[in-house]
Amino acid sequence: FVPYQFNQWACDFVQRQAAASRPFFLQYSLGLVHWAPGGGLTDTPLNPGATAQNTSQADLYRAMMTYMDQMVGKLLNTIEEAGIAKNTVVVFAGDNGTWNQITSTWNGRPVQGGKLTSKDTGSWVPLYVRWPGVVKEGSTYEGMTDFSDLFPTFLTMAGAVVPNYRVIDGISFLPQLKGAEEEHREMVYAGQLWGAPNNPSNRRFEFVRDKRHKLVVDGASERLYDVSRSPLAERLITVENQTPAQQEARTKLRDHLRKLHATELSETGADSDRDGSTDFAEVIAGTDPTSSRSKLAIVRVGISDFAGDRTCTLRFPTVAGRLYRVQSAITLEGGGWTNVAGPVAGNGEDAELTAPADERSRFYRLTTERR
Repeated sequence: FVPYQFNQWACDFVQRQAAASRPFFLQYSLGLVHWAPGGGLTDTPLNPGATAQNTSQADLYRAMMTYMDQMVGKLLNTIEEAGIAKNTVVVFAGDNGTWNQITSTWNGRPVQGGKLTSKDTGSWVPLYVRWPGVVKEGSTYEGMTDFSDLFPTFLTMAGAVVPNYRVIDGISFLPQLKGAEEEHREMVYAGQLWGAPNNPSNRRFEFVRDKRHKLVVDGASERLYDVSRSPLAERLITVENQTPAQQEARTKLRDHLRKLHATELSETGADSDRDGSTDFAEVIAGTDPTSSRSKLAIVRVGISDFAGDRTCTLRFPTVAGRLYRVQSAITLEGGGWTNVAGPVAGNGEDAELTAPADERSRFYRLTTERR
C-alpha cells in the first residue's frame, strides 16, 4: 500500500537524521486524502472491534481520513521517540478543498466539497504548526495565510535571509507564530489555471480576496462576493445593487489583481545576470537567471507532454575551432553521462543540437574539445 510505504520511508528518514544529529527538511506529501475511489475496500480495522462501512463514497472518504490521521500520528510519535520534538517544526496543511462529490458536516450543517471551484470550500484548508516552546499550544491565528508564505517563513525560522533579487510573493508569518496580534497580510490570491485554456472541463478561474470580499475572474466574467459571514455563505454582489463601500472593495481587489499580473509581466523582462536572456526565458529553459554562465538552453521540445517521438533542441554559444557534444543522464548521481548529440563545429555563433527526451526526468550538459 503506497501511503504506508511513504510513511515508513518518512519515519525511517527522521530516525536516521536524528541518530546522526543532522538537521533536516522533510516534505511528506501524503497520497491520502485525494478522492473517494469507486467500489469497496477491504477494511483492516485500526481499532479492535471496528466494523467496515465501505458502502458509500462518504464512507470510503472517511476511511481514508482515519488512515491518514494514523499515519500522521505515527510520524509525530517517531519525532517524539527520536528525542527531537522540541527543536522540530511540524507543519500540516491541506492542499485544496474536499472533492465535490463528498458532503461533510460543519457546525451541524452539510458542506459540499469545492475542489477545483472558486468557492471557499475549494481553497480554504487547514494549516497547523507545532513548534514546542515557540507556538503556544491550542492557539489560533485568525488572519489569512497563503501557501507562498511558507517559503519566507521557513527561511526566517532558520535565520536565513529572504532573497531580494526578485519579487517574493509570500510574507513570513513567523511573528504571528510567536504571538504577534497584527495580521501579516491583507489579501490572498488563488486560482485554477491548470490545463489547456480551450478545455471547458478545466474550469479555469482566479480570485483575490480579503476577509470580507472576494473578486472572482472567470474569463471575461467578474463576480464580487460578500464572504464575511462564513465560508458557507458567499453572497453575490451585483454591480447594480452594490453599495459605495462594496464598489470601493471591488475596485481595490481588481487593482490588486492587476498589480499581481503587472508584476508577473514586468519580471519576465528582467535580466538579473545581464547575459541577454531574460529571467523568465532562463527559468523556462532550465538555466540559472542569476548566473551568466548558464548558456545551455532548451529552446524546443518535440511534443510538449513528452509522449511518442520525444526530442528536445538545445541552443548554446560556440567558439571557432572547437567541437561540441551534448551529453545526457537520467540522474545527477552516479555518473552515467553519454553522448546523445553532436559533434558540431563551433563558428563563433549560437549552435543547436537535437537530443532525445525519452524520460520524464533527464539532465543535459555540454562538452567541448579542440578540433
